[in-house]
Amino acid sequence: MATSLLPPPMPSSAVDKVPHANNENGTGGGRFDNPRYDPNDDSQPKLPPSAVSLGLYRAALLIAEIWILALFATLAIVLESARTHSKHWSALSFPPLLYVDTAMLLLSSVTIEFARLSGSPEVRQRCARLLVATVLLGLAFLGGQMAVWQELSLRGFHLASGGASFFFYLITGSHALTVLGAIAALLPVAVVVSRFERANVRQTPIGIVALYWHFVSGLWLCVLALLFATVQR
Repeated sequence: MATSLLPPPMPSSAVDKVPHANNENGTGGGRFDNPRYDPNDDSQPKLPPSAVSLGLYRAALLIAEIWILALFATLAIVLESARTHSKHWSALSFPPLLYVDTAMLLLSSVTIEFARLSGSPEVRQRCARLLVATVLLGLAFLGGQMAVWQELSLRGFHLASGGASFFFYLITGSHALTVLGAIAALLPVAVVVSRFERANVRQTPIGIVALYWHFVSGLWLCVLALLFATVQR
């Protein structure tokens, strides 16, 4: 007589006791009986990738900081060498607007630091306003730099007028590019915090960008010290 290899059927009472693999949101198989779950609900805006790609921001800004430090270290060495070996080094006097420009950049570091400390969703709007203020101060700094260059040009200090004026334009122009990069890095964060109600400040790269902004501000102070020691009359 042939022996059946099939298992005996389960009683109906045992089938009723088997748990359903349902996790109440429709993702685990089983019943979709959760009234709060709607797979087609797109009423809430989703955060864009820029709000959560903290690793990308951190890596990009770290590489940028290393490259910028290497660049300005090279410029400082070349400037000192040119000043030492030049027989006709004509120094120049800084326009007073340069100090006003410095104050605006330092103030922008204060505003972005207050924005970074505004980490709770309840103060999201205040954080957004501080970020906008930081961007505006950064743009004002760039506008002030252009005004400084124009004033020096009116005084007769052009790019090719001498070693001092050449390095002043070169170094301050290079720093202006770093400020422009800081503004470009901050703008997506400001847009996310301003437009998305569910955006948590701590979920954005604001801390990383703030650190880079402080780096740019500190670099400007080092640039000023270098120019005072080598270019200032």
